[in-house]
Amino acid sequence: MEGLAIIGCFIIPAVTAIIIVWLTLNAKNKRYQLKADLVAKALEKGQPIPADLFIEPKKVRSKLSSWFIGLAVGIVIAWLLTKGDGSGNEQNDFLALSLFFVSLFISIAYVIIHFIEKRKASNENAK
Repeated sequence: MEGLAIIGCFIIPAVTAIIIVWLTLNAKNKRYQLKADLVAKALEKGQPIPADLFIEPKKVRSKLSSWFIGLAVGIVIAWLLTKGDGSGNEQNDFLALSLFFVSLFISIAYVIIHFIEKRKASNENAK
């Protein structure tokens, strides 16, 4: 039974992480290979190559996703410090509550920034 616990806790997450990294790198490699093939064919035919072909577009991530991440991290840290048992250890409870509120306020700041940037973008588009 202990062997199953080791497999469940350590081996399965490690293998999953390796597979995710491999799939990501494989997809990126295929994209670059397709672009390289396109350049080779363009050169064979004497066509110009776009200057921005190999420039990756900047990924835009919403501030709301940062809010969810920050809030989740705060909840997990608070739960781990108290171990979810409510044992009454005042020092751990205070630390957990403090870390939770820090992550909560950071998350709220991300939400405020999101709405300010959204309003600013809509005002610039209206002009």
